Amino acid sequence: MPGIDNNFLGFIPNTQTINNIYGENVWSLYFPNRTIWYYKYPLLETKPKSYMDAFFGYYIRTGSNSYLEFEAERFASELKAKQNKKFDIITQGIGSLIVRYALEKHPEIKNVRTISMFSPPNKGINTVNPIYYNVIYKKSPEIIELTYGLNKEEYNSLFLNISSKIELISSYYKELLPDSKFIKK
Repeated sequence: MPGIDNNFLGFIPNTQTINNIYGENVWSLYFPNRTIWYYKYPLLETKPKSYMDAFFGYYIRTGSNSYLEFEAERFASELKAKQNKKFDIITQGIGSLIVRYALEKHPEIKNVRTISMFSPPNKGINTVNPIYYNVIYKKSPEIIELTYGLNKEEYNSLFLNISSKIELISSYYKELLPDSKFIKK
């Protein structure tokens, strides 16, 4: 279960062949007698309409607007549907939180043998780049204006650009802040 690091998928560059169009995979090399299952969810990609429809249905049913909870429920459903298979799960970053939440919320899932988590943000994450202060920490615009010598119009342009970029890149970021509802759960 990946996070935002695309290298976590393990594909080794320049190893593609006619018989292996994706190339060698480091996980397959480490675990030659295992089937590797990559759980795909839209983290950095644009979310398709079918995904958003499912998410809004989840929101209507549960009242939760948490993408991480939604993903955890989807992942739990996949594990339940594959009860006859045993899993050793390797996670990274946000993927760790999705897996952890799914398994803690669904103790009836018994087909997971082990979990290895790389860089799990179990207590949330802090973004220390001052350019994000107002967007994430709701600081006064004057901090960014003073830090970078910006005028009000430049600040407004920067704020709108950063806000929309963060929303496009990851709708999960608010749920990863240390004081978020999701992290508290």
